[in-house]
Amino acid sequence: MFSARDIPAFLWTLLTAALATAAGVLLLWKPVEGAVSLTIVLTAFFIAEGIFQIAGAFAYRDAIPGSWAWMVVSGICDLILAAVLVMSWPLSAAWALGLLAGINLITSGAAIVVTAIEARGIAEKFVRSPA
Repeated sequence: MFSARDIPAFLWTLLTAALATAAGVLLLWKPVEGAVSLTIVLTAFFIAEGIFQIAGAFAYRDAIPGSWAWMVVSGICDLILAAVLVMSWPLSAAWALGLLAGINLITSGAAIVVTAIEARGIAEKFVRSPA
């Protein structure tokens, strides 16, 4: 990173690396407090991702008609996961990270796979049809 100082995002990359290192040190130093903090961040992430997935699904439902419903379901799952975290707070900090991150990754992965398959089908239609 230091040998490529002329790249446009050098300072942001340096700042991100410093913040990631500091966060890692803090998590190692105070793991219980880190789990609580990460649960709060994870809750905010689920809320934001759920909203953006639902909005994105509706925005692209005409472009990718076969997968938009999967994106809506994934977004709803994210919002449900956030609600579970909020309703069971502070006990949720003990179990939330592993369980909910796993569920989120499964639903997001499924939505992305379906979207990729649908996009490939659309791309194949354009390749086959004469322009």
